Amino acid sequence: MNVLQKTGARIRTLRKLMGISQEALAEKADLHYVYIGSMERGERNITLQNLEKIAKALNVELYELFKFEDLDITDDVTTAAILAALRDKSEEEKRWIFQIINLILNGNKLNAPPD
Repeated sequence: MNVLQKTGARIRTLRKLMGISQEALAEKADLHYVYIGSMERGERNITLQNLEKIAKALNVELYELFKFEDLDITDDVTTAAILAALRDKSEEEKRWIFQIINLILNGNKLNAPPD
């Protein structure tokens, strides 16, 4: 995946997390919906000005559009939402959340979180 495809995939993931269509994103960013679609497919070389408009429309900081580390697993919007929710949590909070998830998935068996 090249940088245009990664950026487009990241924007698509963030848009889906917001639960909005390409048309709604285009309207919020004052861009054309066809541009949004081709950009999400990595077919457009996006200007910094348009990236800034898209970031504002998605209510994220500009740098959030370039967080590519989760792309291989964020095709699943639910997984992407979970990862986004965990991003700003402390390690202790993440350990508690891990324990809760294990309780849900494994019944009453408590497993230690990974280090």
